[in-house]
Amino acid sequence: MADATEWHDPATGYRRRQITGPRFPADIAEVRLPPVRRVPYPAAFQREAVQVLDGRLTFHEGAAVHGLNPGDSIEVDETVPHVFADTSDAECRYAAILTRVERRGISCIRPASPVPRPPQLLHQLQKPRHIP
Repeated sequence: MADATEWHDPATGYRRRQITGPRFPADIAEVRLPPVRRVPYPAAFQREAVQVLDGRLTFHEGAAVHGLNPGDSIEVDETVPHVFADTSDAECRYAAILTRVERRGISCIRPASPVPRPPQLLHQLQKPRHIP
């Protein structure tokens, strides 16, 4: 997106660059989390998936803790508070994907589905190979 917007939290150094525009059916953002930083979120009742692109992300989902490496992804349990943490000495870069719906012509984030999902869903994705 040529006119991508970026938001920066001066307290944590967290940067979020919006990839999709308001008319796209999903909210996709690239997030950069500096080393040794934590960003907590309350239970937001929003469907979200996260995929680590570079670095290492320690993801706290309620009492559960997941160590994510490049290529790993996780579906966020929208009913519990969660924390994105970079405990390493290098920046962590990840993609955050949230689903949108249209309500009365206004684009918004879809509320949580009442359908339960498997607990602690963690996918291991194969890293792409670079062919010269």
